Amino acid sequence: MKHVIILNGTSSAGKTSTAKAVQELSETPIMRIGIDDVFAAVPDPWGGGRAGPLSVDGFRYVDLGEGGTRIAYGAAGRTMLRGSHRAIRAYAESGNTVIVDELMLDEQVYPDWLVALEGIPTLWVAVHAELAVLEQREKARGHRPGLARGYYDLVHHGVAYDLTIDTTQTTPESCAREVLDAVRGRWT
Repeated sequence: MKHVIILNGTSSAGKTSTAKAVQELSETPIMRIGIDDVFAAVPDPWGGGRAGPLSVDGFRYVDLGEGGTRIAYGAAGRTMLRGSHRAIRAYAESGNTVIVDELMLDEQVYPDWLVALEGIPTLWVAVHAELAVLEQREKARGHRPGLARGYYDLVHHGVAYDLTIDTTQTTPESCAREVLDAVRGRWT
């Protein structure tokens, strides 16, 4: 059994860039899987961000006003999220180290991760950046506007972290070194 590294933060926080840098700098192979991979696997009728006819049961965008957006989900969406968490467990139990690029959609997600990863060595990393920087990144990347703002205060609520990184002015490589140092200090 290997371990799991979870990078949790709002949209455009630098999770994917940091995860890729961790993979590049690591002396051992690390699989990278993210919430965007889960959404890409969602059948069109159940949303996947595309407002399909069954998106109320799957995944859908919710406008919060004042420029904020969140992703809501129904029973089918919850099942897909739970399955993805348990797939990460299976990767680790098979001897893989996995880094997860996560945006916890609401307060129900963290407790499910804890159940899914019980007994699996896990490093929890909070990924932060200033809101103005997040919104600039979101716009430059062409991502749906408002997710950074919509999750800015919610995404870290109630999550117990082992490490916090701030990507506002720090490069993905520097953040990756912090993550790898924490891994070495914990499991090597």
